[in-house]
Amino acid sequence: MKTLYKDTKLCAAPFVSFYTGSNHKVTHCCAMYDPIGHSNKDTFENIMNSETAKRIRRTFMSNEFPPECKACADAEKIKNGPASIRKFSNGLVEDTSFLKHTASDGTLTKQSPVFLDLLFSNKCNFACMGCDPTLSSTIADKYTDAYDIVFDRKYSKQNWHNKSDIIDYILKHKDSIRLLHFNGGEPFMQTETHEILDVLKKHNLQKQIKIWSHTNGSIKKYKGVDVVEDYLQYWGDNCEIALSHDLHNKRGEYVRYGLITKKWEENFNRITDAKIMINIQTSYSIFNCLHLCDLFDYYTKHLNHKGALSLVPWYNPKPFTAPIAQANYKILSKAKDQLNEMQMRLGRGIGGIVWYPKELRKFLTMKWDDIDEQKQRFVKSIDKFDQLRGTNFVETFPELRSLYEN
Repeated sequence: MKTLYKDTKLCAAPFVSFYTGSNHKVTHCCAMYDPIGHSNKDTFENIMNSETAKRIRRTFMSNEFPPECKACADAEKIKNGPASIRKFSNGLVEDTSFLKHTASDGTLTKQSPVFLDLLFSNKCNFACMGCDPTLSSTIADKYTDAYDIVFDRKYSKQNWHNKSDIIDYILKHKDSIRLLHFNGGEPFMQTETHEILDVLKKHNLQKQIKIWSHTNGSIKKYKGVDVVEDYLQYWGDNCEIALSHDLHNKRGEYVRYGLITKKWEENFNRITDAKIMINIQTSYSIFNCLHLCDLFDYYTKHLNHKGALSLVPWYNPKPFTAPIAQANYKILSKAKDQLNEMQMRLGRGIGGIVWYPKELRKFLTMKWDDIDEQKQRFVKSIDKFDQLRGTNFVETFPELRSLYEN
């Protein structure tokens, strides 16, 4: 974090950014749950100066965390843990000049947004085990029965933002915006993503506005448009791809249902050959907690990946998170061994990765009062997934058989 933020709780996000979630919800970042407004009821300009937004800014200017920002407050209590969204947001601005345009009541007298985090729809061709119908149309269309079990809640249809309103806001503030993040779903199979990228190209904003997109790595072309040749290469080094991947071959294809490993590798190589920055983002879960070393070797040796690697805890759905390993002592012991080995590898100076074995060990062994209930939900949901998809968990993950059967 820049020196200007040292020893303060100030966060730039409420002053210079917003996130568009489902059901027209607008927040200041993806870590906030409670909205500052809804885009079907007001403009983005007015939402940035809603009473909630103004209160949040007043609280930060008083050097305190607002209740909406508990996620970052908790994250920053972890010594040497992953960077919080607050610290990420503060790294996007050069100074605190935004305070000069903020009244004492929290009103922005001049809006100069720097970062927009955009989620247009849940359209996605995958049905990942760690996702839900809100963020995957494939799940919403075919697998809600299984996800209702694992999440212990019923899915309700989502509504989304008007892309024209977002495009208008971007063009109005194109001189200050420096980064657009495309969230998913799968952004590259969403018409809205392509339309915004086309608008940016039309206005020659590829050098001024960086694009950063998450993707499952499956989309080569969409409606005749080549993702790499027509978009990513156009932005060049002002583009970054966050490539989601948890395991490869049959295990990976079970967890990220819809994945075809060979196709994913081909698209990975196309992006790499185009010299686009790639950050492979892996979610630490019960499915890969026994395969960290193999996975690391796959990335660094088989794929020869020299970019960033991130491994972060998979927090939901709870039955699929790594701590469920506590229901079986042998599996838990092996998971600890994997983290110990990764810690040794990191200690030998292997760089380029953002993995936190010590913090993951704390996560793995965190105490659950409802471990038996979560174990039952794990088994019931796996049974439902296998029934709906025609898959076989035990054949795919024989190393987890004892967790499933006992």
